[in-house]
Amino acid sequence: MLQFYFLSVLLNALTGIVLLFATNFLEKNAAKSSYPSSEDDFMFEPVAGTTPASSKDDLFGDSFLDDSTFRLVLGILTAFMGFIKLFTSLGGVCPVIDDLIPAIAGITGGFVILIEYLAVNRDDIILPDLVETFCIKGRKILGYSCIGAAVLHFILPRLILI
Repeated sequence: MLQFYFLSVLLNALTGIVLLFATNFLEKNAAKSSYPSSEDDFMFEPVAGTTPASSKDDLFGDSFLDDSTFRLVLGILTAFMGFIKLFTSLGGVCPVIDDLIPAIAGITGGFVILIEYLAVNRDDIILPDLVETFCIKGRKILGYSCIGAAVLHFILPRLILI
């Protein structure tokens, strides 16, 4: 179905953009927890009501890519669409093999965004080192692969394995 095709392309591209350009909250949490706190740290707290200038801020404040609700919905939709793409195909030859790369990119990208959302918003979740390393260090590579899968799937929709 064409609707699943376009939705898969759009969600893979959005997931890649979030993984590439949005704030990596897992990396921020790891950086905060790695520094030992001392009594000297309390001397340099910012004054209430002021926020330090950030290079990611634009004229309208924080980017919508950093909104946690947006990331939750995007992660759920992308992972779900990845599973759907395993069984629906535009070419019709073999549904599982036809859209394998966009499906794997969608499932993996959606789960990375969901894992990041859960790890940041829940204090009782401890991620294994392998998963945390993949979500922090492999984030850019996965973002490029999601965008690449979306572009290739848009340009060559009936090619087997794309």
